Amino acid sequence: MNVGPSEFARARRNLEATSECLFAGLSKADPAKAPKPGTFGLLRALGDERVRKGLGILIELARGLGECALEKERKG
Repeated sequence: MNVGPSEFARARRNLEATSECLFAGLSKADPAKAPKPGTFGLLRALGDERVRKGLGILIELARGLGECALEKERKG
């Protein structure tokens, strides 16, 4: 998959924005104090808009990575 100039510019803007959010999240997170939710804890977490938005971003990233990987597999 070739990335043209407009896609590259959009990817750069997205990288800058998501990096800023990632570093903000990392500054608030303490891995030593992070909970270990079970199934019901995960379901409760989905009630938090921030969690849903973060998961949505991760899903879109996974979708894009998967699409690219599948295209490369098809090309051999």
